Amino acid sequence: MAKGLGGGFPIGAMLCTEALAGALPPGSHGTTYGGNPLASAAALAVLGTVESEHLVERSRDLGTRLAARLNAIAGKHSAVASSRGKGLLQGLVLRDPAQGASILGALRDAGLLVTFAGGTTIRITPPLTITDAEFDEGLAILDNAMGAFS
Repeated sequence: MAKGLGGGFPIGAMLCTEALAGALPPGSHGTTYGGNPLASAAALAVLGTVESEHLVERSRDLGTRLAARLNAIAGKHSAVASSRGKGLLQGLVLRDPAQGASILGALRDAGLLVTFAGGTTIRITPPLTITDAEFDEGLAILDNAMGAFS
């Protein structure tokens, strides 16, 4: 039996605007995993958690805070050309991408795991479940590490 991430049963979903949905006649868009009762129950439980814990609103708020903090870091450190992104998928664009591996190593050693995207950008992708204290700590680590490369 096929398993998805986390060892559970896979499920697929597609979201679109009402206008696009109207352009998809019945039967034109199917899914291999549609109709699985166990996967559907698990998906409903996840959606219930997203709703009850206000994770969409939290994502919007954290994204706004993240953008402001990354803009401040970009303006403060000469190693950073700019910040970019939206929501909880943002990054710092480096002036010298050759520093990327060294910066990632310094961040890892300081306790912050991030990735390098497109050969130029330190990708920042905090989880929805991050606490405010963890959020602030991670950005402080990032700020301090960028100071060593500016």
